[in-house]
Amino acid sequence: MRTVTFKSVLWGVALRLGLDPAENLQTNQAQALVEYINARVREAWEWADWPELVAVEERAFAVAHDSSLTYNTGNLVWDAGTASYYTALSAVPGGIQISNATYWEATATADVTKNLPRAQTGQTEIGDLFNVYTRDPHANANPGELDWWPIGNNYQVQTNRATVWIYYRTVPSHFTEVPYSASRAYTTGETVYDPTTGECYRAAQGSTGQAVTNTTYWTKLDMPRVLSEAVKCGAYADSLREAGQSSRAGDEEGRYEAMLISEIDKVTAQAGRWPRWKAQVTG
Repeated sequence: MRTVTFKSVLWGVALRLGLDPAENLQTNQAQALVEYINARVREAWEWADWPELVAVEERAFAVAHDSSLTYNTGNLVWDAGTASYYTALSAVPGGIQISNATYWEATATADVTKNLPRAQTGQTEIGDLFNVYTRDPHANANPGELDWWPIGNNYQVQTNRATVWIYYRTVPSHFTEVPYSASRAYTTGETVYDPTTGECYRAAQGSTGQAVTNTTYWTKLDMPRVLSEAVKCGAYADSLREAGQSSRAGDEEGRYEAMLISEIDKVTAQAGRWPRWKAQVTG
């Protein structure tokens, strides 16, 4: 994905408001701007199927087996090497291979519940699911669409296949103005801002004193370049509206929409066509 720094967007909005972000951007001002930016990022992210923000991937209905991990009795895993599912017969210590019949038993695909979690260990989280196929839609003119429906935080798929191909939108980045502190203990999922890199990061696991650039502990939150200029306009419009400047806010709102349309026009002109998709909802 082509990205810009979060700082470039935050400072871009501040400068339009007549603030010097390097000198006089107060904490409460930064909090308000980040709130506007996050709202516009989500709106713009979901405004279209941006090629850089959607993906087509093959997925199994269980996490991939990792011999370095421990498992509990009854845990179901997927082994890509044998293209099979396995169930733990007892507590499995680390270092046990999937071929060890004392601990693992092959499980028939027909006996596997065909649920895809939105958030699956080792996989990119699904933001919005558009379609599910039996074959790679990039490599097959008729990939075979499957019926599916959302159930809680999962998607249930009607199929007898061991794996399926999914076409989905990734989850929008959610930024923060809270600075990173090397002395603070962080828990999984917390987000921080590093003024040195100008980026925001989400904790991949708990840690204290681990640099935000250490990818074992931190994941950088991307600001897509394709959305960045529109997001600046949208957040600026929200700031003006909050200040009671409705007319100027309306002008910036128009620029925001025009920028998104311009970007999508460039994408469609370059790509020639969009992939097919569908969404299903339940009443």
